[in-house]
Amino acid sequence: MAKKTGPVAQKMQEELSRYRSLRQHDFAQTEFREQVYALKEWQSKRLLRTHDSLVNDERYRDATLFFIDDIYGGAGLVELSHQIERVMRKAFRILPEKVMRTANYALEFNALSAELDEAMTSFLFKEMGVTEVTTDSYIEAFRESVDSSQRYQQAALAKSLAQGLDKYVRSRLVYGTFKLVKKPSMKVGIGELYNFMDKGFSVMRPLGSARKFIDEIVDREIAIVDRIYERSEDPFGFSSV
Repeated sequence: MAKKTGPVAQKMQEELSRYRSLRQHDFAQTEFREQVYALKEWQSKRLLRTHDSLVNDERYRDATLFFIDDIYGGAGLVELSHQIERVMRKAFRILPEKVMRTANYALEFNALSAELDEAMTSFLFKEMGVTEVTTDSYIEAFRESVDSSQRYQQAALAKSLAQGLDKYVRSRLVYGTFKLVKKPSMKVGIGELYNFMDKGFSVMRPLGSARKFIDEIVDREIAIVDRIYERSEDPFGFSSV
């Protein structure tokens, strides 16, 4: 049985504290929160356009949308972070530790992504003084607001999270144990965590091994990071979103 005082739990607590300290969680910061949302909305549209070939491929559609919306877009990670913070001890008592290790990648990715979004938001709307996000303003803020190493770390965490989901869905022991604890998970209040992991398992499982799919998405994102910091004229491969 995993202990809350173990290294995985301690790391998760650190990521939760890191995430909780961000400015976007201050409800008094109404304008800033709206600006962060505008940035996230632009990023979601860009991701869909960059990966449209996978979205339009029936085999990869569900996995791609999970990767874009729930992982990179953060749709599945915000409430998950809040829930783990409330009931971490129960989560470790019920869910396999290997599943919780993968959940930790989700928390770390969520915290880092939120930090990068806040840095970009401040640069866009305060330093640059824009009123809306455009391709050109996004590229400039992306390059100038944070160091490239943080972007590569973000991509690496996304890859680790997706690979963890892929690895454990192909483990009969881990996946079987996970499916058995659905009712207990709902009962003790970790439904968001269970549902996020279950959704990830469900979209990865039909792919057999999803490694090639994961590599394709992450490699595309890394190539974009490379081109932005190299000041390529059209790093996204299109002029507008």
